[in-house]
Amino acid sequence: MKLANKILLEKRNDDFEIYEHLPDWLRKVYIFRFEKVIEGVNKKFIKVGKTDFKEVHDRLIFNHHAFVKGIDKWVDTSMFEYFDELQILSSVQLKTTIADKLEKDILRAWGGKSDVKLPKLGGMSEIFSWTKQRETIAREAFEKKRYKK
Repeated sequence: MKLANKILLEKRNDDFEIYEHLPDWLRKVYIFRFEKVIEGVNKKFIKVGKTDFKEVHDRLIFNHHAFVKGIDKWVDTSMFEYFDELQILSSVQLKTTIADKLEKDILRAWGGKSDVKLPKLGGMSEIFSWTKQRETIAREAFEKKRYKK
């Protein structure tokens, strides 16, 4: 097994089969934080995204494999290869329509258009420079939508 595959697989929740999908009416919205040393400075980035996989790490694994296999011909690299650190900050599972709206609302609250220059990689339009305010906006939006008993 290649090192990248091993590292990605070690982080995922193995209660689910790899690439196991949610029912059609559900979707997960997630926030990732990435770090990369650029010109000697540790830069942080934040991404909001959505996936139909039960395990959020599977989104990273799927995108990385698509890059490695040449399926995504337009990308220059994968998030896994480009960033030094990747961390899931939070995720929430919602009805598909609510999840889609939540992602759009968070992106709009973050300023609508990515403020970072990155190599071409899958999901890059949802990656912004990390700020505590952006993380708080996303976490609070998740908590408002999260099911409570």
